[in-house]
Amino acid sequence: MLTLREGGTLIFVELKTGRKAWVPRAVEQLRSTINLFVKNHDIDIYSKKHAYASNRRYSGFPYSMKNEIQKFKHSTGFILKVTPRIQVG
Repeated sequence: MLTLREGGTLIFVELKTGRKAWVPRAVEQLRSTINLFVKNHDIDIYSKKHAYASNRRYSGFPYSMKNEIQKFKHSTGFILKVTPRIQVG
């Protein structure tokens, strides 16, 4: 988890290295971590909420993530980004 100034941005990162089904596993781990965090902290103080699933070895995935990204946003309130690199700031 990263935070950029109080009231700014809250970021969760899940790093994976495996090839097989890494995206669904990373997304599920992010969802679980976010749910646990929300139970114990006030996330309304953050204006932006992002979750990154990253795997620098296998950056591609064979299907569109549009539906999964929308479901993730709806269920967690976080914007999901699946990418090999994470740029902060």
